[in-house]
Amino acid sequence: MAAEALPDDPTREQIRAWCAATARALVPALLEGAAECDRERRFPHEQLELIQAHGLEAILVPRRYGGIGGEYSDQARVVSILAEGDPSVAQIFHVHGTGVELLSESSVAERVKAELHARTAAGGLRWTNAYSELGTKTIFDWTVRLTSTATGSYLVDGQKFYCTGSLGGDYLYATAVVAGTAEVRLVFVPTDAPGLTIDDDWSGMGQVTTGSGTIRFDGVEVPAERVIDFTGLAYPESVFGPYGQICFSGIHLGIARNALGDAVQFAATKARPWVHSGVERAADDPYTQQHIGQMAMWVEAADALQERALDVLDEARAHPSPEARARCSVAVSQAKAFTEHAGLEVCQRLFQVTGSSSTVRTYDYDRHWRKLRTLSLRDPVDYKFKMTGGYHLNGTLPPITAYT
Repeated sequence: MAAEALPDDPTREQIRAWCAATARALVPALLEGAAECDRERRFPHEQLELIQAHGLEAILVPRRYGGIGGEYSDQARVVSILAEGDPSVAQIFHVHGTGVELLSESSVAERVKAELHARTAAGGLRWTNAYSELGTKTIFDWTVRLTSTATGSYLVDGQKFYCTGSLGGDYLYATAVVAGTAEVRLVFVPTDAPGLTIDDDWSGMGQVTTGSGTIRFDGVEVPAERVIDFTGLAYPESVFGPYGQICFSGIHLGIARNALGDAVQFAATKARPWVHSGVERAADDPYTQQHIGQMAMWVEAADALQERALDVLDEARAHPSPEARARCSVAVSQAKAFTEHAGLEVCQRLFQVTGSSSTVRTYDYDRHWRKLRTLSLRDPVDYKFKMTGGYHLNGTLPPITAYT
C-alpha cells in the first residue's frame, strides 16, 4: 500500500513524490468507510493510525529530529489528497501539522522541542488543538487564563471550542491570556493532563467526525518552559497564515474531487435516463454530459489555482520578504475562494446528474456539500475578495494573521 521508502538523504523532489504517493495509496482505505463514519458519527481512530503508521505525520518534522523535513507545500498536497478519501481525517491531519510547525517556530527550550519532535517522528505523538473559543467578541479574543504558581509553573483555567482532532490527540497547543494582563501565550499540554476534560459535543452539520467540540481546563498545571510567547509567527515575512489557508483550500478541492468521482460513477452505472431524453443510458443524456463537463472544468480550474498558490508559497519561503508574503497571501486567498465556489457547485450539481435514488442514506452523498459548506464558514470569503482587491487596486499588503 505504501510508497517506496525514502532514501537516507532525499532530494526535494523525492520528498515531494514520496509524500504524494504515500497519501494517494491510503485514499481507498479512507474512502471505504467514509460514508459509514459520517452516518454513525464515528471518530476515525483507525484511519488516523493508518496515516501515522505510514509516516505522514512526520512530514514537517525537521530531519535533525528524525522527521521527513518536508515543505509546507508537501503537507498541503497530502491534506488535499487525504480529503479525497475523508475530509474529516484530512482536517485532523492538518491540525496535527499545524502543531508540528508551531513547535518548530516557537521559542520553547531545545530540549522540549527535541523530545516532542522525536516522539512525532517515531509515530508516537499526534498534535491537536485548543485554540478557538465561543462567546467572545472576535476570534482573537480569548478568556482562558494562565495564573502563575509559587513554584514557577502555570495553571490553565477556562473553556475552548472547535477543538478539532481532540479525541485522537496526544498533545495540544492552546492559546491563553496571562491573568491580569493582555499578554497572550501559547501553551503545550498533554491531553491526559489532570484537570483537562475533552467533551465530544460537536454537533455541526458537516465534518461531524472531527471531534471539534469542547475542552475544559480546570487548574491544569503546565511547566513554565511550555508556556511561550505567541508573537513569533507574526513577522512581516511569515507565511504561516497562508500555509494554514492553503490546507483548508486543499480540503475544499479534495471534497470536490470526491463529489465529482461519485457523480461520474453513479451517472455511468446506476442512474436512469430521463424519459424524454431519447437515449438508452443516463451517461448518453446531453444534459448529464453538460453538467459533468462543467463540474470537471470547475475541479480542474480549482486544481490549477491551488497548484499556482503552492508554487507562490514555496517561492515566498525560499525568498522571504514582506512583498513575497503579500503575493503569497493573495494567491492563496484566490485559490481558497475559488475552491470554495467550485466545490459547492460540484457538490450540489452531483444530484442533478444522479437523480432521486442518489439521495438515499446508503450513499450519504449529501455529506460532500455539508462538509464543504461547514468548512467554508471558517472565515468569510467576502474578505478574501476585499483583501485581494485592495492589494491590486492600492497595493495594500494583507494583514498578518492566521486567516490571511
